[in-house]
Amino acid sequence: LQWLTISTPLGPMRAAADLRGLRVLDFEDRRNMDRHCQLAESVSAAAGPARLVFRPAAPVATLRLVAEGVERYFAGAGEVDPAGEVRLAPVNVTAVRRRAGAALRQIPYAQCQSYTLQADAVCGPVRRGAGGVREASNHVRAVAAANAANYLSLIIPCHRVIGRNGQPVGYGGGVQRKRWLNAFEQEAVTTGLFADGLARTDAAGLEQPT
Repeated sequence: LQWLTISTPLGPMRAAADLRGLRVLDFEDRRNMDRHCQLAESVSAAAGPARLVFRPAAPVATLRLVAEGVERYFAGAGEVDPAGEVRLAPVNVTAVRRRAGAALRQIPYAQCQSYTLQADAVCGPVRRGAGGVREASNHVRAVAAANAANYLSLIIPCHRVIGRNGQPVGYGGGVQRKRWLNAFEQEAVTTGLFADGLARTDAAGLEQPT
């Protein structure tokens, strides 16, 4: 497992990758980060040199893509991995977490979604009546727990899921970061920074944040 620290306006991020893909990408001071990094080391070591069913990517190449993508993101040029080039290899995946992550990646840049809508996408519609209310509550708790277990920040954009009242809640990296990320994306789109960043990146490669 190879590691890289990436500087951002919100503090350093830690990234880790092995032959199976990106294991970790999150802020160094997020809740339970050290414990998760130890788990990533253990899972990667236990996986060993087993034959892979896909062509492996060199960890250094994966980390380079991620670092370039994070820098592009904070330059206001859109998603970290817009073309899906980075193979993701989360270390604590379950069926619900996998579906929750897939649903998160469907939320467009600079847009937000409620936990209720994500729960509908992940768990399906609920029954009518009192039983349905309890079921809906359970579904929301399930996706909130799945989002909390996401340590592939920005690429799996759990910061775009907010409370029903429109307020940011429940982010491992801190609610202030969640608020900042959503405001930054929306400002990038409304001020033209998003389009300008894309144009600069297309014309001259990776652009430094301004």
